[in-house]
Amino acid sequence: DGAVLTLIRSVIKDAKKAGKKVGICGQAPSDHPGFAELLAEAGIDSISLNPDSVCGVRQRLFKHEALIEERKKAEESQPNTKHLGAMPSDETSAIEASPPLTQ
Repeated sequence: DGAVLTLIRSVIKDAKKAGKKVGICGQAPSDHPGFAELLAEAGIDSISLNPDSVCGVRQRLFKHEALIEERKKAEESQPNTKHLGAMPSDETSAIEASPPLTQ
């Protein structure tokens, strides 16, 4: 749900502003491709994962973080570009619609 994703981003932002670390424990980062990436982009400090999903999620996070760095460099080279910090709706839909991973 988009409202839940907005709330998660808000909690992470507010906690960071208060100097607190933020972590999440649960199935979503393991079971829903894209959710761990959303959390990383929001600034989360730690994510717990099911053992069988660690390698795949880490690989996706490494790729995603590289894309974030590329995006930051592109934004820095264009001083009039405004970053809104929100995930485009098509990415949000992909997270919500992603099937659970199977073993």
